Amino acid sequence: MIKHKIIYYGMTFVLMIVLMVSGIPPLLSGWITLIIMVTLYILWSIVRQKKRVDLLEVFYDPQAFILATQTQQKVNKKMAELLEHDIACGHMALGEYEQALELFKNLKLKRFLKWDVTKYAYYHNYCLCLFNLGAIEEAEKIYEQQIAQTPVINKKQRLLLELLMASYYYYKKDYKTSREIVEAFLKQDKITPYLKLNALYDLARIEESEGHLELARDLYQRVAKHGGQLNIAKQSRDKLALEVVDRGNFKC
Repeated sequence: MIKHKIIYYGMTFVLMIVLMVSGIPPLLSGWITLIIMVTLYILWSIVRQKKRVDLLEVFYDPQAFILATQTQQKVNKKMAELLEHDIACGHMALGEYEQALELFKNLKLKRFLKWDVTKYAYYHNYCLCLFNLGAIEEAEKIYEQQIAQTPVINKKQRLLLELLMASYYYYKKDYKTSREIVEAFLKQDKITPYLKLNALYDLARIEESEGHLELARDLYQRVAKHGGQLNIAKQSRDKLALEVVDRGNFKC
């Protein structure tokens, strides 16, 4: 952090001197320097944020994502609470739902409730965590009291809501409705590979639950091949390994 500050202030000083030597009045040089350096800082922050998120959503490495987020917490303490939410999501991606749930419960919600986007993200992930832990009734309450009352303002939120509802119906054993949601989801354009991979895993579970083992096997193979260190890839590999042992039957 100190190294970055030194570089940033050094660049600011050099730019200011260069502008003044070029004959630009000091006051104007100051304003130009301010605009340029603020713009560079914003661009650098965007790139840094994308690189961090890509660890999870492109390279499928939740552990690296958690470590990068913890490092970012030390650099930007003002965003520490929001970043703690991301760490909880990293644990979810590893299948560590109990640990993720503890982090969600311990978050100070004041920061999240200020904006609909962060409020939605918090309750969505909290709800999904509860589904995966089998706490269906508690998850339903959160959905009805929070998620259903929060406006969906962008495409990503709508896509996340669709996957959440697919999980809801899956855990309620309404496989028909869950399948309809997932299949409609997969037909949409411009779905990120990360969300598509999660949807394929959801569909594989549905096929398995309905006894369509060949279809489930093909889907599990795709998730296992491309899912890196994600829990869904590990679960898929475990399913495929058990299938070999059991000669065609999955153990659940």
